[in-house]
Amino acid sequence: MALPKKNSILEQMLLQDINHQPFAIHYPKLDVDFELKAGFIHLLPKFYGRDDEDPHKHLKEFHMVCCTMVLRGVNEDQIKLRAFPLSLEGVAKDWLLYLPDGVVQSWVDLKKLFLLKFFPASRARAISKAIIHIKQSQGEDLYNYWKRFNRLIASYPNLPTPEDVLIKHFYEGLLDTERMWVNVACGGTLRNKTPEEAREVIATMAENRHQFGNLSLG
Repeated sequence: MALPKKNSILEQMLLQDINHQPFAIHYPKLDVDFELKAGFIHLLPKFYGRDDEDPHKHLKEFHMVCCTMVLRGVNEDQIKLRAFPLSLEGVAKDWLLYLPDGVVQSWVDLKKLFLLKFFPASRARAISKAIIHIKQSQGEDLYNYWKRFNRLIASYPNLPTPEDVLIKHFYEGLLDTERMWVNVACGGTLRNKTPEEAREVIATMAENRHQFGNLSLG
């Protein structure tokens, strides 16, 4: 009896799982059929995995788009689970493709793994340090300093620092002349305001400066 050729044995091994394409996401079976339309896919934000990208911002923008798609019999998490891979490019897409087969069972799993990869503890520490040492630059107006401060905070949604401490860092980082005008707007000193009151004063002052210029400094 002739033995099978080695090449045919290898071919059988390669072809036996041809119907199974390993992928990190396990998609639960749904009671209804649906597809992601080209128009919806076109609206999805893109995340490339670069150091200058904000993964939390990407998740917010992704959520905003997914909220616009309502399908009977399909919940939002199932839509997100299927749409999220289409929002990744470059290094980020490679990361997902090389995750272990079936490691993602839900949208919560996928979101956690995404943040563990692109928002590691080292990045959280770097943002905290940047907030602690924030300083208004020479030539930087109050509006842009306030915007830069708020963007830092938004990039770390679960920042454990209390609001009054955050405002303190912002206040102490003001240029001396700018701090004087903030105190004037407070009728004394910003330190006597609650965090909510302080935020309102600064936000109003920054917006007025942006709209009407630094008339009070002229």
